[in-house]
Amino acid sequence: MGEEIPVTSVAQSPAIGIARVIHNEQPSISCRCVDLPPVASEGDVDLLLGELGNRDAEREVAFRGEARYAMRLTRGRSVQEQWLDASVPLRLESKDRGHLDALAFAPFEQPACGPDDVVIDVMAAGMNFRDVLKALALYPGEAPDARIFGDEVAGIITAVGANVDHVKVGDRAFGLAVFGMATQTLARGCDVRVMPSALSFEEAATLPVVFMTSWHSLVNVARMRAGESILVHAGAGGVGMAAIQIARHLGVEVIASAGSATKRALLLNMGVKHVIDSRRGDFVEAVMALTDRRGVDVVLNALASEAIPMGLACLSEFGRFIEIGKRDIYQNSRIPLWPLRNNASFHVVAMDAVFSGDGKLARQLLADVTERVEQGELHPLPSAPSRRAVWMLPSARWRRASTSAKWSFPSPPSLSRGVGSSSACI
Repeated sequence: MGEEIPVTSVAQSPAIGIARVIHNEQPSISCRCVDLPPVASEGDVDLLLGELGNRDAEREVAFRGEARYAMRLTRGRSVQEQWLDASVPLRLESKDRGHLDALAFAPFEQPACGPDDVVIDVMAAGMNFRDVLKALALYPGEAPDARIFGDEVAGIITAVGANVDHVKVGDRAFGLAVFGMATQTLARGCDVRVMPSALSFEEAATLPVVFMTSWHSLVNVARMRAGESILVHAGAGGVGMAAIQIARHLGVEVIASAGSATKRALLLNMGVKHVIDSRRGDFVEAVMALTDRRGVDVVLNALASEAIPMGLACLSEFGRFIEIGKRDIYQNSRIPLWPLRNNASFHVVAMDAVFSGDGKLARQLLADVTERVEQGELHPLPSAPSRRAVWMLPSARWRRASTSAKWSFPSPPSLSRGVGSSSACI
């Protein structure tokens, strides 16, 4: 540390290694390493207590004398930081799809607040799986929102259009927004509501997209009734976890699938009675065995390719297949009609069209979800807030991201951006 770097207590290195593994594999757990001076002193206790109470994002710190050191990895030169004007809004943009180094928070000019719009200072924004697909250029490039990051936010209302009367300036609000991964965003008034008082910004930001998608799919489209059964694919994802909550609320029997042992264990811990491996070639047989060869009334599908005909084969008479994926739609894939012969039906739920088009439906869906959250019938998803979002993320971590991951922005925003680099700190 400092100008002299003596090697001391090498035996402590495994402890640091374990802490880094915990940080990488369980980012929601706060694990901090504090390296005290080699020679003990009476002030060590104060240093340790002060560091444990520190709310910054440093995971490894070292004290030498009066200096506090933190780890930094730079590309051969010191990073210079420029403090930006907090009145200048920033949003996440990608100059080159598929290259994570091209992700950066960039200044933009906020459009004027229209008569039906509101402006929100973003305190928390949800990072959904389709944001990951967009960053990796795996999302259909023809989609109108292929370069837009962030669909759901929670924050403070700072401007209200003349035709908006259900929220006012200063309200803690949440809902849908375009370019939600920003310090400030513009939203349709019909797409936001006052937050339930018991929720934090981070908790509120987990609600809009996944619960509105699941509610519309199960209640409005599938019209599920108590006593029916549903197969929820990707049950450990955000939409999957929301759908499981709603299915239980409706009195529906749930079979959930997941592609890894860890995710299947998560579903079992959530209390899902029937959990199957979605990557098994015979998951149809598993569903049939669980339903006494009858099949399920509804399949909520986000899987692609051969999983679609396999899911259709799981339907019972008058079954409903709800497709919320994008890949096969944009590839104009073919589906077999034979599994639909017993009055089964195939439905496509394109929530991006709902969010951008039908304001009345979006408002009703958000109201339905909010009411049930306030009544304690539905609950926010687990979230992993990060107070210092640095967009130089390894590809592997993006691929492991799920809908329940949420980035949060401090209030008021304290902004710094690396000069000459592709990252921004918020």
